[in-house]
Amino acid sequence: MLKTSLEALPLKRSQIDQAISTLIKCRPSRHPLEESPQGASPFLALPAEIRNMIYWYCLRMDSDRVPCPSKSIDPIASDKSFNLLQTCRQIHTEARSLLEQKAVAYIPVNGGPNIGMVIYQINQELRNVSIDSSLLTTVWALVNFNQVHFHLHTKYAISEREPDSLDPAFDRQLSNLYSRLRQALLIFTAASPKFVNRQRHAIVHFDHHFTTWKARVAHYRYIYTLRHLINIMGHDTNTNWELRYYETSKWDDLWADGKQRRADNWNEIVSLCKPHAGITPKMEIYGDELPEGEDAYGHTRTITPSSAHWPSWPDKAPWRRQI
Repeated sequence: MLKTSLEALPLKRSQIDQAISTLIKCRPSRHPLEESPQGASPFLALPAEIRNMIYWYCLRMDSDRVPCPSKSIDPIASDKSFNLLQTCRQIHTEARSLLEQKAVAYIPVNGGPNIGMVIYQINQELRNVSIDSSLLTTVWALVNFNQVHFHLHTKYAISEREPDSLDPAFDRQLSNLYSRLRQALLIFTAASPKFVNRQRHAIVHFDHHFTTWKARVAHYRYIYTLRHLINIMGHDTNTNWELRYYETSKWDDLWADGKQRRADNWNEIVSLCKPHAGITPKMEIYGDELPEGEDAYGHTRTITPSSAHWPSWPDKAPWRRQI
């Protein structure tokens, strides 16, 4: 049986470049091969600006495009609007190009799906291993979308809870988060140079990682560090980066060091981002009390919601859907 652990298979930039070249040459499409003659379709006779407005409305480009897991915590309805892309070659090309330029691709990052494995599969370095269609779609989005929202997710398991402890025990795959995020960042940044005369925009959202998660993975081993991830981002000068994360003041009554911990997290992140002019850190804070004075530093009350299709803790955060 073929071992397919990417932890044993280093992901190199040359391999990513080769896979990107292959993807560009064989652009996947499911639309009919024939062109629709201009005179045969009243829609194609409309001005391009009007067609783009229709594509925008039908494909709901104002919302993040989120890949959904096979077992989602949120009911998934089939999106029939994407049948538009199968109408004809011209409509497919126009709508897809607009989608890639204007819509935001949401990239859920957890410790499970091995995004980097797809690179080996595209390059045919792994035989007899089928390519996961959802991961291939993720790689395609990393390569082609102008705007990308990376978001860390984790779940917790009561079965792994320590004896006599009421604290949630996180999925052991949480220790792979940095590794998986690194894979996604390497693929994204390798593709950025092809965006000639265009700046990409990327949000890398750590959710509650700095608030609660990282303290609960001390007994696991991180292969990569936050500094390593930020350096990957910073070397991609074709992209405007935002490093965002959640903080809360609602637990300050329980944690006496809440204010100091927030300040320590913020100062560490600012220090790591400072050498890279293209990275802007943003703390998204929620809770009853707005920090003031020395506790204010740089923060916003505007929350970037995580997708409801992917589990994350704490699941009772105000913007997460209550199931």
